[in-house]
Amino acid sequence: MIPRTIHQFWDSREPPAEVSDLMVSWRSLNPGWDYRLWCDRTTEELITACFDERTLEAYRDCKFPAMRADISRYLVLYQFGGVYADSDLRCLKPLSSVIDPNAAMFVFRGRIPVWRNDFMGAARRLPLMKTLIEQGIDNVINKSSDNLWKVTGPGMTTPLITRTIESGEVLIQRFQFLDVRNVIIKFNNTLHYRSEGRHWAEAQKKESIYRSGP
Repeated sequence: MIPRTIHQFWDSREPPAEVSDLMVSWRSLNPGWDYRLWCDRTTEELITACFDERTLEAYRDCKFPAMRADISRYLVLYQFGGVYADSDLRCLKPLSSVIDPNAAMFVFRGRIPVWRNDFMGAARRLPLMKTLIEQGIDNVINKSSDNLWKVTGPGMTTPLITRTIESGEVLIQRFQFLDVRNVIIKFNNTLHYRSEGRHWAEAQKKESIYRSGP
């Protein structure tokens, strides 16, 4: 159900060496999988080819790379299916050994009760993923909040994923945080780029998360 494709995102075409090193782990541990690294240019090309002008407008209005990465992951998972992993994650185990072959989607719950979006997978053209795209685009167009986490991140996705799980509409494989951390993936919170003011959690305290202003 979930295609054997790994998607990652970095806003420019050349990630820094420390990020590229983490990305290599996904390819080396999953040799039978396709690998696609998305950036702003390729995401905009995808939007132009497969989505509408409103989606492109919203994507371009996202000031921070993390926000564009949120939208990019929903778009590529809907269009192509596969697994998405944030660029600050290291793969520790082959994906085929942990993903339920019958699942249409997998997500994992964080330390706080939200369904995280930094490591997730979905079947192609999953209706839930389309709903996540539509809600994220609406939130950006309407400037629903000045908190990126609520506009395009887990604060936005959690209620929609929870509703789908409770409805039983699709088989969603659910992991708990302790099943994932240092077992399937390793989080890397000390990367150099985070200290350069690029991390959205600090940057959004100082400026609007939208290029067009509040």
